[in-house]
Amino acid sequence: MNVRRKRNGSAAIAALLLFVGTACSPPDETPTETSSGSASQSSYTTEDRPIRWVDSGILDLNSPDGTFIRAVAETNYLLLATHDYRIVPTGYIQATSIRPIEEIYDNDRKPRIPAGVVYLTAIPFPQSLNNPRKTDSPRATDEVGRAAICYSVNPLRYEFEPQSIFIYKRSGHAPPPNQFGPRNQPTVNVFGDWTLQDYGVPTREDREACAKAKVLDPTNTLGSEPNPGWPRATQ
Repeated sequence: MNVRRKRNGSAAIAALLLFVGTACSPPDETPTETSSGSASQSSYTTEDRPIRWVDSGILDLNSPDGTFIRAVAETNYLLLATHDYRIVPTGYIQATSIRPIEEIYDNDRKPRIPAGVVYLTAIPFPQSLNNPRKTDSPRATDEVGRAAICYSVNPLRYEFEPQSIFIYKRSGHAPPPNQFGPRNQPTVNVFGDWTLQDYGVPTREDREACAKAKVLDPTNTLGSEPNPGWPRATQ
């Protein structure tokens, strides 16, 4: 039986919720080094930080919503990890309206997060959205989508913590479904016409909710490759 322990509070990973200036206490384990871990930190790329999703039964990763949420949350993580604004996939800036991204993520800075695997999972959206003050969360509709994402460096040993909480608008052309493959980032615009509407700031309740996230299939959770990943070309 796998026992997950709580973090001890050392700064192995910075908080992953972007653009709101908040920070979470990270786990006491750095991400597992990939084969390129011996290289200098400045040579790390997005491929050195595989992102694996853990099925929680909340988000259909093969749906248009799954594609949009993955593309936003994963790019957020990789931007913070590399501090290189040039890594953003086509369509990200239009979908998130984050400008000027080159001033937020200066590619001359050293990466803040070591190379290695990170695990993401979805949890039910919180009842209140804290940005900048607590307000009742908008309900999900055909037009309004919601995402609450947590991360862990090893979900079989450590609890999940908040990564991204955001609301988005479904309008126009939908993102493509069934995106999977060996790459760690999409090579084409997978955002469709959907746009991000608002970010939330994680609260104590959000941290508690992430800590309770379940790993439904422990036997296929850990790995060194992106999962589900992105195709080499349009799929």
